[in-house]
Amino acid sequence: MRRLLVMGMVAALAVFSVFYFMNREQQQQALEQAALNRATSDNGFVELSTKVVGEGIVIMAPMNCTSQQARAADDLAAALRAEGIAFRRTNSLSLSLEATEENRRLLLRLDQVMDQPPPMVFVHGRAKSNPSFEEVVAEFRGR
Repeated sequence: MRRLLVMGMVAALAVFSVFYFMNREQQQQALEQAALNRATSDNGFVELSTKVVGEGIVIMAPMNCTSQQARAADDLAAALRAEGIAFRRTNSLSLSLEATEENRRLLLRLDQVMDQPPPMVFVHGRAKSNPSFEEVVAEFRGR
């Protein structure tokens, strides 16, 4: 009888522990999503940092992206050039960051943007994948 009682208590403790850690993980994910929502502009650009690529507009599209994605990057570059808006074009991104909580959150936001189809566009420290010309200009001009 005593053994059965102890086994029941251990089982209850195990169930409680699993529930606790699952709930804690869900709360952490909800907090990270809320932080991402707060860090997203009206134009859909996610706040990163000017530490990532600097100020201004940067269009990033990998060398091996599909012809449609390459065309989107080319079209955006041509439209910006026609409007006289300066930009840089690159096919890679290199980061060197200290291991801090702030930088961990920055990398999570960057990863969410990079999970979307190219081109990835940075505007004044904010990023969005495959934005329209209008979204880029509005973000650049602070609208």
